[in-house]
Amino acid sequence: MKKLFTILTLSCLLATLPLATATTIPHQHHTLDTLQHYIQPPQTIDDPPSWAVGNFTGVWGLNAMGQPLNPQGLIFGYYGNHRFFGAFTNTTAVNGFLAGLTFGPFMIGIVANVTGEGRAPFVGLGGTNGTTTEFYYRIMRIVGPTLYLCGLYNPYT
Repeated sequence: MKKLFTILTLSCLLATLPLATATTIPHQHHTLDTLQHYIQPPQTIDDPPSWAVGNFTGVWGLNAMGQPLNPQGLIFGYYGNHRFFGAFTNTTAVNGFLAGLTFGPFMIGIVANVTGEGRAPFVGLGGTNGTTTEFYYRIMRIVGPTLYLCGLYNPYT
């Protein structure tokens, strides 16, 4: 019986191997180009994009071992149609911009400094509370510490 089960398992694996290798894996450069095509940030943060259905404000900071530390600055921006665009500041001036897409609890995007150079991709996990209009996301970058974003969102009426 063991021998039959082993032969059956190996046959299934060998039969499905071509299906697993036939799927295309997107190249990182292609994925980032596609993401930048969908984001299309406005010229300034003061101009709401045409796709915006609301705005958000909150704080950002470092996340150590799953625990948020003291806020490092403010975030603000616009969201809508699974997109977001915003700016982040320290206590005195705008440091940079972030933009991306959300898919349920997942977030993928690009963060850049004020000049638009130094772009870096990030992924996030979090969500919103529909009854209190709160949001919280944990942001993980390829290089650097894990960050958190939390605050309130305001849907336009």
